[in-house]
Amino acid sequence: FSDFNFYYNACDAFKFGTQAAPFFIKHMRDEKHCPLVVAAEPLHWFTQQLRSRVHTATDHVCAIDAAHPGWRLQLQSGQSITTQKIIMAIGSTPRVLDIPYLQTIPLTIALDPEELEEHIELDDRLAVFGGSQSADAVLRNLGSMGTENTVHFYRSQSTFDFHLGDSALDSQPFSPDTLEHRLAGCNKAIYAIGFQQRSLPIESLTKNYAYDTKTGVIAPGIYGIGIAFPELLPYRHGQTDYPNIAIPAFCERLDNLLDDWLNTPSVVAQSNHSLVADS
Repeated sequence: FSDFNFYYNACDAFKFGTQAAPFFIKHMRDEKHCPLVVAAEPLHWFTQQLRSRVHTATDHVCAIDAAHPGWRLQLQSGQSITTQKIIMAIGSTPRVLDIPYLQTIPLTIALDPEELEEHIELDDRLAVFGGSQSADAVLRNLGSMGTENTVHFYRSQSTFDFHLGDSALDSQPFSPDTLEHRLAGCNKAIYAIGFQQRSLPIESLTKNYAYDTKTGVIAPGIYGIGIAFPELLPYRHGQTDYPNIAIPAFCERLDNLLDDWLNTPSVVAQSNHSLVADS
């Protein structure tokens, strides 16, 4: 809850404290858990307000090609736009497992209590995978519906303890043995096991192109931000890095990097605008 309020008030352009509509989240009082559908409501309002102050175009970006110099965005409508700089905030899609005999309920549906209720039958036995924030939200939605036939699988004990350790769940560590024995009888699955970057081809880069995790640079004049291009931080007790995808982290990262992105000499000489690419 506090993360969302931090984000809403972090940017003066949002005008959350002065002009925003009376959203439900404004009346919440420091609850630990905030439904994502409630948190998303102000975001739609912010988007419309910001769109009214800048030139916008709504289309689907299919690919980014080198324009010699610069970059050209190929659009689904058949048009193209040439620009000197691109900020990619293309987001990610939920990861899933390939378990053929389980019907998948998409995470986007599972995070919306009203939609989820339409996809659950009384005799369903559900398997929920994941141990972090999204899994917590899904399990709370199921609990509010009175669903009892749910088995929960998690991989990381520390993540489970942080997000779900205080709940009374039929939770099992993710392993071949537990899957073999506890999936029996399940007919539907919800996967809250992380996200994978959306694909937006960029000419001269490999399909799974990398980015500088400190600066956000993907290619000269192309920068990435958000869940698709997060900063990586070291674990406290290991060598493996983990993505810092908390909302305050995105705000802080953009504050730290945007000036450099705008002031870095561009590869395009004839264009003076930047675009935010959202596929």
